[in-house]
Amino acid sequence: MPKHLLPCQCGEQIAIDVGQAGQLLNCPCGLTVEAPGMRDIRALPTAENDVTDRPETKQAWSQVQGLLFTAGLIIFVGSLAGLGYCGYSYSQLDLSYDERADVELKQASVETASLEALHAEWKIARDFGLVPVATPQHIRNQKTASRLTRYMVGTGLGALAGLICIVIACRPPAALINASSN
Repeated sequence: MPKHLLPCQCGEQIAIDVGQAGQLLNCPCGLTVEAPGMRDIRALPTAENDVTDRPETKQAWSQVQGLLFTAGLIIFVGSLAGLGYCGYSYSQLDLSYDERADVELKQASVETASLEALHAEWKIARDFGLVPVATPQHIRNQKTASRLTRYMVGTGLGALAGLICIVIACRPPAALINASSN
């Protein structure tokens, strides 16, 4: 059955057939157009090529593409959040340490301590042994900075993997088929 072209107010032409006589049709522009009667439809110009034969410009995503895109997006956003947290934590660390100033401070405290205080420290060391000394703050900060750096590299690679999943999912299916056959 030949298709006829029904003009819309916007200038578009809607392909219709005789069976749609009297129906309300939607134009791609969004306007509703009433199809004329059967005689009037036959008076309209005929479509040379069926509009339905025209290839679609957009193809629906397959389920695999949708899942790949969703997984990639979750990985990407999660990795960016982790990267931001690690970067913020790293920026809050005090990594400055002046060893000379620290040694001078310790020497000054020993030199200014009274003999009674030094004797009391010696008695404690004699009776209880040397107690374990807490790890200095600058050493803990350096270890934390090293750990955060490893985490930032890992989350950066995670973000890259998520982005790659998103890009692969956004490729048209034909590109995926050609890539797998090569």
